Amino acid sequence: MKIKILSLVAVMLIAPFARAQETEFKDLLSLFVDQKYEKVLNKAENYTVGDATKKHPLPYLYIAMSLYEMSKIEKYTQMEEYKNAFKDAMKYTSKYAAKDKEKKYVGDFPDFFVNLRKDLTVEGDIQYEAGKFTKAKSFYDCMIDFDPNDAGAHLMLALCFAHAKAVKDSDTEFAKAKELLVSQTYSTDNEEVKKLLKNALITYANELGDANDKKKAAEWMGYANELFMDDPEWQINYNSITQ
Repeated sequence: MKIKILSLVAVMLIAPFARAQETEFKDLLSLFVDQKYEKVLNKAENYTVGDATKKHPLPYLYIAMSLYEMSKIEKYTQMEEYKNAFKDAMKYTSKYAAKDKEKKYVGDFPDFFVNLRKDLTVEGDIQYEAGKFTKAKSFYDCMIDFDPNDAGAHLMLALCFAHAKAVKDSDTEFAKAKELLVSQTYSTDNEEVKKLLKNALITYANELGDANDKKKAAEWMGYANELFMDDPEWQINYNSITQ
């Protein structure tokens, strides 16, 4: 009985602290909403080194969101300290994701993750088409950090590794993408993630077609044909591979 009483006391002491930890970042939310991004950075950075808060994912996420917004404002991009705000936003997004294993806060900030994904895709595609595969993979890798079920990002990352002759890494990412597609556990929760998947499969299929491996190209496109069967661009590419 004594042990049970002690356990109950421990729970009673810990619970208020846990609740306080969940609510104490309202200051960051308020500053972020007021677009006081530098103040967010200063306060959030203090949280990332505080013993009671350094393991909490939210301060890292608020830093990432603030840096992302700053990367779109000329005032900040012209400052030496923030000229790499977008890359730093990527870095802190990945740090956030490492702290939030269950990705429980992704759904609380949908606009940030959708818009970030959109920009990461654009930047990744630009670097990929330019043949700068090492630079391209960092953008797809960041997407996987906050959405491990992003089959399109896994596939594009695999292609980057393949072109860079990193065979082992490429095989690993192809396997992850295939597993998600075959099991139908890949993300489809917004248009941006579906768009990336569609374009990644078309890109890979066309590269396989150019390599005279239309059978494999048809196999990969077949994994998601039901999802995109009403998309005209998809059907044009699918028909060119399968006919």
